[in-house]
Amino acid sequence: MADSDFDQFKIEIRQSSVDWGPFSFDFEDALPSGTTIASVTLNSYLGKVIPEDDIDDQTDTTSELVDAVLTAVSGSYGVNAYFNYPSTSTYIGEEKHTLVFVLTLDTGAVHSYYGHHVWCY
Repeated sequence: MADSDFDQFKIEIRQSSVDWGPFSFDFEDALPSGTTIASVTLNSYLGKVIPEDDIDDQTDTTSELVDAVLTAVSGSYGVNAYFNYPSTSTYIGEEKHTLVFVLTLDTGAVHSYYGHHVWCY
C-alpha cells in the first residue's frame, strides 16, 4: 500500500500563522462512483504516519494544528483545510505532520485518506 493518498506536499506553518488557508484537496477521482462528500474530520499527527500504522499509537496534534472551525467540505468532492501554529514546543522546529482526512460520504460510507506533510517551523 502507498504511504500517502496524495502526491507529497509541503504546507509551511510559521510562528504567526493563524487561520492559514484554505489549502484545497480534491477527492473526486478517489471516491466511489456517484458519491459525494457529506462531511470531513481532519486530523494531524506528528511525523510520518502511514495507513498501516496503529493510529492510537501516534501523537495527535489536531487540536493545535488544524483549525477545525474553518476546515470544511468544498463542493461535492473537495476539502478546504486551515491551520494554526501549534503552541506545544515538540510540535514545532521543522517538525512534519501527517494529515488524515476522515470522509463521510452521502451514502454514509466512511473512509480515511493520508497526506504528507505539514511543516511547523
